[in-house]
Amino acid sequence: MLVGDCEHDDLMPSFSKQSMEKLHGVDSRLQDLAFKVVQHWDCKVICGLRTEEQQRELVAAGKSRTMNSRHLTGHAIDLAPYPIDWNDIGRFKWFGGIVIANAQLMNIPIRWGGNWDGGDLEKQQFNDFVHFEIPKWAE
Repeated sequence: MLVGDCEHDDLMPSFSKQSMEKLHGVDSRLQDLAFKVVQHWDCKVICGLRTEEQQRELVAAGKSRTMNSRHLTGHAIDLAPYPIDWNDIGRFKWFGGIVIANAQLMNIPIRWGGNWDGGDLEKQQFNDFVHFEIPKWAE
């Protein structure tokens, strides 16, 4: 049975086929983290590994600011709470905390696009609330 983005088999949530396909090529630690998170919160994989062409298009559209994206190496994932309401910023922040907490419990170093500098959430210059990445130092 499909509920939201998750498929429920014996009440154990998992990602839809579409989300699973977007995990191909993504660092195994991020995959493990995503599988852990979906057990607690229905969510959708928006993007995993990207090509340079896809990244160029996102930069041109203002949806990304760099051609050095961690998505290009499989060290980033865009994960969103489902159903997605792009206007519910509070929900994205809450979900970001859930992902970060799970990463800490799993000893996975993570950087979140809702708090790039680890400082004040309200003073970020570019919010990417669905973005989670393995920092370069932790490759």
